[in-house]
Amino acid sequence: MERSAAAKIVLCLSFLDFLMGRQDLTLQKEASGCDAAKASIDKVTTSGIFKKDDNFLLTRLSLVSDFGKTSILQESKGIWQTNSANLKDGQEIMRNLNLTDDIRDMLGIEFDKATLDDLSKPLYSVVLAVLLIEGQLEKVPQRSKVEDQADFWILVAGITNSTYKDKFLAASKVLNENKGDKNSGCFVCEQSPTDILFIVDDSRSIDYVEWNLQVTFIVRILDEFRDSFDSRASQGAFIMFSTGITQINPYTTNYSLLSDEIEFHIRRKGNNQLPQAITKAAEVLKTDPNTRLNNTSVRKIVFVFAADKSSEPFVNLKQASATLHQLPATVFSIGMKKDASMKDLQELSSGKEFARMYANVHDFTADLADILYDTCLITLSLGANLNLTESGAELVTSDEFQLLAMKVGNTRYFQTNYSNGSTSSVTVTPKTLDLVMYASSSLKYPNQANYDFKASCLAGGTCQFVMKTPTNCSSGVCQDMKHHDQNCYVTVTATDSGNCTDCVEDVHVILVTERGDSTDLNDDYAAS
Repeated sequence: MERSAAAKIVLCLSFLDFLMGRQDLTLQKEASGCDAAKASIDKVTTSGIFKKDDNFLLTRLSLVSDFGKTSILQESKGIWQTNSANLKDGQEIMRNLNLTDDIRDMLGIEFDKATLDDLSKPLYSVVLAVLLIEGQLEKVPQRSKVEDQADFWILVAGITNSTYKDKFLAASKVLNENKGDKNSGCFVCEQSPTDILFIVDDSRSIDYVEWNLQVTFIVRILDEFRDSFDSRASQGAFIMFSTGITQINPYTTNYSLLSDEIEFHIRRKGNNQLPQAITKAAEVLKTDPNTRLNNTSVRKIVFVFAADKSSEPFVNLKQASATLHQLPATVFSIGMKKDASMKDLQELSSGKEFARMYANVHDFTADLADILYDTCLITLSLGANLNLTESGAELVTSDEFQLLAMKVGNTRYFQTNYSNGSTSSVTVTPKTLDLVMYASSSLKYPNQANYDFKASCLAGGTCQFVMKTPTNCSSGVCQDMKHHDQNCYVTVTATDSGNCTDCVEDVHVILVTERGDSTDLNDDYAAS
């Protein structure tokens, strides 16, 4: 069977490893640590091979073994601590689901020939864990159901160790606290500069429990972003609605103003007319005096509360949502099981994964870590507002933006796209911070364990990636790359320069893509 273009790209990139000095700890025996675990998880979850959502289970399992540094189960190997019986089961599941070729082509490993010793390589270890999950009739329990997840994995992996569940619960607690304890720093979820718009039902058609859910939710989200508000990197706004729009609070960085407004807000009489509020939200995103809708370095998030069924027809909600979804914002919809319609919630949200339904405040509190993890992994997509200029026979696109309010320890993610036969460069010029940049054409969150390109930048200097479509890879394998656009995923991390540990800086970034005939390119990939 003819391999897909994506598979050929993966094979080509593997062939270029020795040419480019790429690093991939996921295929090194006995590799361990947080970055190796995260890179492995990112590989399998972004490969498109597997269908079931692990709901953060893979991350929790990796910390149970201290990311492969501690063996906790007899005769088990690797970060995900699986054994020969698990391997046999996983390979059978792979064959039954016809995934053998996909795993070979997309991940570059022949898992059908894997041995127990191979499980010491992080990628083999995580692939086996995912296959065991794929082979179950039941879905992985929701992230908030920690004990259920522990019981699920104990049954799936056939674990008999009586202390394993306690270790799993302890690891889950560390990750939910989001402080980087137990060497889990690479999974710390940092809130990047964000504009948050809350659409709140303040009508008396909802009861006290439903109103209290909205208030609790908003206050907890504001608390999580408080440091970002205080540094003026993030801002928030409210739209209150009942029978029509009852109140609008424009975007502000004043945390106390927003928190007090929602905690002491007096509700109005009236019915729920949600479509009007959705339409107004699109207007606020575009026209608010402090809106940053066109600032590509700022994420835009909208939280919509649909505690009750809308009194307007569903078609009105669908039309209003379509207008909102045309804007570069991620929409979360929050409902109560008592009255809200999941159909409405999914229509409102940017995707089914952003629709939430709760029975009470306890349900929301248990799910908070998952929501925050979702918000901080929203990746900036650049290139939608590029300036186009003609330069000879080539079309040059450029974009300049800032990674706002970065300080030591902060990480920012963004992505862009470059076409076949093109050269794309990313340049940063830090003034007070030292930076490390990782980039990849396949891994959504490149890090020190897995990257295609790496560059280190000292304060006051400049560093740059230059990426080109490969033109002289082995016979024919890479030719399809000339006919497909490429994604470039970039991670920028601020490190301790020793000179300015408390500095906060807006880091300037320049993105340039020159589109021309790929035969004019002399090099495959370069980093400088």
